[in-house]
Amino acid sequence: RGVMLYGSRRLGKALRNDQKLYYIDGSERPIGDAKKGDFIFGADGKPTKILGVYPQGKVDLYKIKLQDGRESICCDEHLWTVYDYQAKCYKTLPLKELMRDGYSYERQREWNGNIKTSNIYKYYLPINNAVEYSKTKLPIEPYYLGMWLGDGTSASTSITTIDEESKTYLKSFADRNELIYTETSKKGTEAIRVNLSKKIGSGKNNKTRDSLRELNVFSNKHIPTSYLKSSVEDRMELLRGLMDTDGTIAKDGGGIQIALASEILANNVLELCRSLGIACYLKHKKGNYIKKSGDLNDVYKVTLFTDKPIFKLQRKLDRIDKNPVPARVSKMDRVAIVSIEKVESAEATCIRVDNDSKLFLTSDYIVTHNSTLMASYCYWKALTKSNSSA
Repeated sequence: RGVMLYGSRRLGKALRNDQKLYYIDGSERPIGDAKKGDFIFGADGKPTKILGVYPQGKVDLYKIKLQDGRESICCDEHLWTVYDYQAKCYKTLPLKELMRDGYSYERQREWNGNIKTSNIYKYYLPINNAVEYSKTKLPIEPYYLGMWLGDGTSASTSITTIDEESKTYLKSFADRNELIYTETSKKGTEAIRVNLSKKIGSGKNNKTRDSLRELNVFSNKHIPTSYLKSSVEDRMELLRGLMDTDGTIAKDGGGIQIALASEILANNVLELCRSLGIACYLKHKKGNYIKKSGDLNDVYKVTLFTDKPIFKLQRKLDRIDKNPVPARVSKMDRVAIVSIEKVESAEATCIRVDNDSKLFLTSDYIVTHNSTLMASYCYWKALTKSNSSA
């Protein structure tokens, strides 16, 4: 896909100093602390070198809000590579041009004899590729941890399931970790609870239980940072474990969701998916279960738009849409800008990166453009025209 470039040669295209950068060692640091020579991640998920850091001092800043709830704060000259819905192509534009042109418009259509008015968003940011963090040594297999976070007993190694494939995996997991596999029926349901315990008389501890304690996830379900920052395959395995237990997918391959009781875990899943280049949205609602307090329980639903193999269970994997329609592809590839508002004046910094696209990742894996535009589109057109006629 071609990208049309508009804008000037000068700097000043800055993010607020607290906006995050993702480093190749797995750390996250504010752009205000960036240094020339640091390696961060580009939109393609690969490491990219910072070639220059340019503090801008105190400048007027604006908040960009995306349809999936993510936000970024930058000055009005900061560049964004956006998909223009009307022009049907990608462009790189300063924020002030997005504001000048307006980020949405109304469209009227006739529907069943009535005129329906829709709000159409004009500009969309691309979704990043999976971020290629280095593989780290993890104490528990990522797929098991995902299963346990989804359907595990919060203070033991037990996992509840109805799937034979899951039982087969857990039997193999027990063998690899010198544990005893046993099953307990759950009264009134088809589900069984798989218990993983240490072998009596072995003189060995239950390493899985010990590792869950060390990861501080017992009675505190969340995704540890070491798992969020491991390799692409480790993160995919973790997601597959979560989706095989708590995830659902509609028969037509759409409607991929995971429902969770914990807001913390739901936000972890958002971070996990975004690091894998998967578009996702979070919605909170009240459930049907009445808690001891008398309030209804909370349900946090994460909706995913992807054709990646995020399941292992065959019955779910077979439903993934291998040939999604254009409307579904657009939700996988990009996310709309829904509002831009001035927020404050504060310290901001711009950087320049060493990759062909000049794109890098900032807070919540938002794809943004670096600070230098080598030439405006008009200048480039004039130059190429001059060269071709010479």
